[in-house]
Amino acid sequence: MAQTQSTVNAILSNRRTENSVDSNAVHTLTGSACSLDQVLIDNSLNSSTSYLRIWDTTGTVTNGNTDPDFVLPAAAGKTVDYTFAAVGTYGTLASKGAHLTAGLKYSVVNAGGTDTAVAPSSAVTVKFLTSE
Repeated sequence: MAQTQSTVNAILSNRRTENSVDSNAVHTLTGSACSLDQVLIDNSLNSSTSYLRIWDTTGTVTNGNTDPDFVLPAAAGKTVDYTFAAVGTYGTLASKGAHLTAGLKYSVVNAGGTDTAVAPSSAVTVKFLTSE
């Protein structure tokens, strides 16, 4: 998995991270509270839908067993963008985005729900825009 992290304009957000996920492993994006402002999922290399699972935790996550807090689908051969507004967010009210109270762990799999942990056939690029 290749990962890059850079700081962008503070008005937009504090952190942008891009990951090319080619396995079903659970990855840690941040080990502390953050606001999830935007997620871009590039599933253009796959011929079936891929699902980004997100957990709000710093604890142990077992992919295929631990219920995720978010499941975001990306249709076959498509790139999708999810933007989280401050009104009606998950968790506690944040100044922007979905506020995660513990941390952010994630994985990409080829089926929705929680009962499978099979990786997509090709790499999926996931870009996160977060703020602290």
